[in-house]
Amino acid sequence: MSTLVFIPRAVKKRKGDSSLEPVKPESSNIANSMTRLSTLARRAEGIVEHHGRISGNERRQWPLFRREKSIRDTEGPGYPELAILIWLALSDYALWNDGDLRRHIDCGTKLDEEGDAGDIKDDELAMTVEGGSKPKAGDQAISDIGYVPLSWIFDHSTILRLVSRFPKLNLDGQSEAVFVNSLHTYALGILDGRFIVDPEASSSTRSSVNRLQKGKLLVSGYEIRRTIYASWKDSDLASFTKAKWDELTLYVENIPSEYRKLPEIAKLLILLLPPLMSAQNEVTRVQHVHLPSHHQDEPEDIPYCKGFALVTFSFQEDVEYFLRRWPWEKVQAPAKAPEALNRNRRSRSSSQEESESDAEKKEEREPRRGRSGRPEAELARSRGLRVCTKTRWEELRQEYLAYGQRLVEELAQEQDAKTNVESKDGAQVVPAAESLNDMLYDTKAALFVKEEGKSVKTKPTETTRGKKRNHEEIETQDISGRGYPLGCMVLVRNLHFATNKTALRSIFKRPWKDDTTTVTYVDYAKCMEVCYVRCLVPADAQQFVHYFSSHCIVQTDGLDGEGTEIQDGISVPDGDQKPIVVEIISGAREKIYWEKQAENVRKKALEQTMRALGQATHGISGNTDDNGVYRKHKKSRRE
Repeated sequence: MSTLVFIPRAVKKRKGDSSLEPVKPESSNIANSMTRLSTLARRAEGIVEHHGRISGNERRQWPLFRREKSIRDTEGPGYPELAILIWLALSDYALWNDGDLRRHIDCGTKLDEEGDAGDIKDDELAMTVEGGSKPKAGDQAISDIGYVPLSWIFDHSTILRLVSRFPKLNLDGQSEAVFVNSLHTYALGILDGRFIVDPEASSSTRSSVNRLQKGKLLVSGYEIRRTIYASWKDSDLASFTKAKWDELTLYVENIPSEYRKLPEIAKLLILLLPPLMSAQNEVTRVQHVHLPSHHQDEPEDIPYCKGFALVTFSFQEDVEYFLRRWPWEKVQAPAKAPEALNRNRRSRSSSQEESESDAEKKEEREPRRGRSGRPEAELARSRGLRVCTKTRWEELRQEYLAYGQRLVEELAQEQDAKTNVESKDGAQVVPAAESLNDMLYDTKAALFVKEEGKSVKTKPTETTRGKKRNHEEIETQDISGRGYPLGCMVLVRNLHFATNKTALRSIFKRPWKDDTTTVTYVDYAKCMEVCYVRCLVPADAQQFVHYFSSHCIVQTDGLDGEGTEIQDGISVPDGDQKPIVVEIISGAREKIYWEKQAENVRKKALEQTMRALGQATHGISGNTDDNGVYRKHKKSRRE
C-alpha cells in the first residue's frame, strides 16, 4: 500500500529535484487508481495533482496544509466552524474522556466497522508512546501511528454527530474534502493530513473506503492526526482530572441566537477573547462544548442549544478573563451626585456639543462595535451574555431544584387540605348561578345590587357625553369591554399522564351522555395531569362539576375514554391513579387565564355563550363574521 500526501497547487516543483520526478505506471490497475486519485484531487481545493507510483523508499512526507488563516479573518473562502469541530473531536478533553479514541490514536491501528485491528509491533509502539520520539518517515509501520481515518471520526465522535445540524455542510459526496479544506486553512500546526490511495481498495459511495482482505485492513481516503500525538503518555493523562477540567469550565448564558450551533458557540467565545501573543493557533483555546439536555430527552437524542452551554477552556487566564469581563452579576457604576451632574452640564462648551453630534452621525453611518472593535462583543453585550463557574452553576441548580420541590409540596398540601374539607362537607359546594346581567355588564358602567339571590340593575350614572346615550349603547360598550364569558372555565386534575384530547373529550361527555355541544374546548398539553375545560354556558360548567364531584371517576389508562366509576369497597385498578377532581375557576385566576388567550378567541367564546343563552345584543350578533368574531362597522363619511 502506498501513501500519497499532497501539497497546494501554489507550490511548484523546484528545478534539479529528481526525487519528485513521477515514475511511469507499470500496470493498468495502478493507472486507473491514479486516474481516480486525480479526480479526487481536483475536487479538493488546495491539493495538487500527482500522477505515478512512488515506492516506500522514495515516498516523501509532504504536508497537506501549507497556508493558514485566522478565524478572526472574515475574507476568503472556508468554514472555520468545521476546523473547530475537528479540533473538538481530537482535543485534549476528547482524548481524556474517550478511551476508545485514545487507544486508536496511540496504537495507530485502523479499525473497521466490526472493531478489527491491524497488527503493530510492541517495540515500535513502546518507542513511540513511552519515548515520545517522532516516527521516521521511512518506517511504514511507525509512520501510521497517530493517523485516524476521517470516516472513522465521523462514525465514532460524539461531537461530529452534530454535523448534521450544520446547514452549510452536506455529508454526501465531498464532505471530507470540505473538512480538509477548512483544516488546511484554519488549523495549521494543529493537525496533519494525508490522502491514502490503495490500488487494491475498491472505491465506493464515500471518499473513504475500508475493506478487510486476507487479514489486512485496506484504507483509501483522508486521514488526519494531531501534530503532538506522541506527547500523550500515562503521566500526561494523570495530570488531567475531572477537578481540573471543572476549574476550566464555565457556564455561559444568554448566547446570541446567531451563534446557537455547537461550533459557532466556540467560535463566538474565541472571538470575545483577546488575541494570543504567541504563535499558538487560537482554535485550541476551547477544549469542549457541552449542551445540557432536557429532562424528557432520550439518551440517543442530540440536544439543542437553548441559549446556554458549558464550555471548557484550555487556559486558566481565559477563564479569569471571562469571569472579569462578563460577570454573572452585573456591577453597576456608582451614581454621581446631582451637583456634579449640573456642574458638568454647565462646563460643556459649544465645540464639545458639535463633536458629540458629529460622533452620533458617524455612529449612525457605521455599525456599532464593542470596546474591542469587534461586532461580536457588542452583540453579546446587547443580548446579556454572562458566565459563572461550573461550581457556582451547580449550586444555583440545586437551589432551583429545591425551590421547585418546595412549591410542589406546598401545592400538594393545599390540595390535600381542600380535599379534606370537601370530604367533611360530603360534596363540593357549587356556587349559585350568576345571572346574565352579572356576566355581561362591567361594574364600572353599571351597578348591581344583589338581594336574596336576585340581581337588580340600577340606573347608570350620567357622563359628560350627555343624556342622549341610550341604554342599548351602554350595553354594547359593556359587552365589548368584558371580552370573555364568566363562570364557564373548569379546571380538571388527576388525569392520566399518557392521555390525549380524544379520550378526554369522550370522558367529559358523561354528564350529558351524547350531547357534544356543552364542552366547546379542551385545553390540554401532552404529559400533563391537568387541563382546562371550556363549557358553553355557566350552567353547563356547574353541572359538569356536580357530576364529577358526586361520582368517583378514575381514568385507568391514557386511552380510557369512558372512565371507571369507583364505589365504596372497590379498589382502584391503578393504585397510583387518583379520582378526577374538578373545580370552576373564577376571580383573578379566571382573568389571568383569559388574558393569556388571543383576542379573537375571547370574543368567539363570548359570542358562543351569548348565542346559547339567546341574549345576543345589538352590535355583537349583527357585526360578526362566519367564525363569530366581532367586527366593528366603519362609519360612512358624510359628504
